Amino acid sequence: MDKQDVMGQSGEIVDLLTLSPFAGPLRNGAPLLVAGGEPARLAYCSRAAIELFGAKGPDDLSSAILTGDSQGARRLRDLAARPPEGPPRLELLRFFTGRMPIQIGLMCARLTNARGEIFLAASPPPLAPPAEVEAGAPTIREATDAASAPRAGESGHR
Repeated sequence: MDKQDVMGQSGEIVDLLTLSPFAGPLRNGAPLLVAGGEPARLAYCSRAAIELFGAKGPDDLSSAILTGDSQGARRLRDLAARPPEGPPRLELLRFFTGRMPIQIGLMCARLTNARGEIFLAASPPPLAPPAEVEAGAPTIREATDAASAPRAGESGHR
């Protein structure tokens, strides 16, 4: 993370993020944003968040996700004003950047600083690792090979 990844209350917001469920996305350079207040304002955004939305910079990102007219921007403004309590929850939001629709799932959670100010942190959910193959179960490759193999009494040619 470099200084261009951070805007607004950078040090304080980064400290909050390192102690939150968003520490992993912060460390890994994932798309991550923090907003708060009424009217909602962008307090932090990662470069990956700017790129995800095809924005030119933090101001352009803020216009697309907070001050825009899309359903996603309206919902994100509501969430920034009253972030959910409890563990992070998934919100499926639809935004428009220019004329391009972007539908994205964001894990959203509340962050509170030492002064009691409340922020919304949001990041796409991490990709789940592939499920382990059960012992003895055929792999996708084996199942495909078996399905395309000639059956008894058939020649391999058609």
